[in-house]
Amino acid sequence: MPKKIEQPFERIIRGTEEQKAKAKQLLQEAFNEVEYEDLKPYLVEQTREEREIIDQVVLTVDEIVKRYGGKPKPFPKDKIFVLRPGGVREVTGGELGGAFNNPIAYRIVIDRTPSKLEFALTLAHELLHLRGYKSAQVPRSGGVAPYRSGVVLYDLERNKEFFSELEEAIVTEITYNRVYQELARTQHFQKELLAVNEIKKWILDTTRKRNPQGLESAQRYLEEIYTFDNAEKILNVLRSDKNDDYKIGYLQGLFGVELKMGKYRKERRGERERLYRLLDEIVAKSGGKFKSRDDIFEELARANFTGNIIGIGRIIEETLGRGSFRRLAEEFAETIEEEKSKSK
Repeated sequence: MPKKIEQPFERIIRGTEEQKAKAKQLLQEAFNEVEYEDLKPYLVEQTREEREIIDQVVLTVDEIVKRYGGKPKPFPKDKIFVLRPGGVREVTGGELGGAFNNPIAYRIVIDRTPSKLEFALTLAHELLHLRGYKSAQVPRSGGVAPYRSGVVLYDLERNKEFFSELEEAIVTEITYNRVYQELARTQHFQKELLAVNEIKKWILDTTRKRNPQGLESAQRYLEEIYTFDNAEKILNVLRSDKNDDYKIGYLQGLFGVELKMGKYRKERRGERERLYRLLDEIVAKSGGKFKSRDDIFEELARANFTGNIIGIGRIIEETLGRGSFRRLAEEFAETIEEEKSKSK
């Protein structure tokens, strides 16, 4: 008989001992649940390659989490649900797109995509959210609700999630740098990455010839692009004997609208830029204690996965001044209602 996997919440605060025991029971029941009626009309049978990619992503994410001091418990892969393309938007009534996670049920719901790399990175992003330190609370009405998720603090009384946008930035930074670098070495993504790089090169070479003044802007834009759907098919067209005007029109028709909408681009650019500004400010004011963004990012990531925010709070207070930690909590906060309408 397989060993029972315990739900990932480290502790439960507030409420009586009886309420806490009930909350723990509810968490375990939600964690054990693998059948969801709301998803059944949209579910697809996972292909062998998708299962292999899921295995690789879970392994890669958990190794990275361990490097930051986290202690991830075994992840039940039957809690990852793959839907037909566009299924997430359908099942959420248009509120979410691509993927979402539920920290109480500890499940991930994700669309099948033509790009294996997009599927993998989206899954990694959601899994990193779930792998953050977890604690729960008993609301006044009873039951159970999240209290901590990574660096996020849920304040049910004020209906806010403090540091929510900071946690998003941390997760996104790890996804598109640390996880991407690891996955790029694996066999599943080699053909796609080679095709993506050659497509980018073709675009830059063509821009250099036809619009040299726009080259720098194109370079900056392409740095944010991590893949394209059907990259190998696109590359075949660019390698063909069709003229450049045809190829440019083909590219514009194929994904011009998607690029404008942000598809294929690294997520959460606004939050990432705010994170970079925060890291640069801490480095500049640290008196040499921190030499680079990476130094202080390491501390933030460790706080996210270990739950020890006291250390990073002390660093921020000592560097940016008394009260700065509370100020940043507000600046990087979201209301709980807003969060429900956004894709994680």
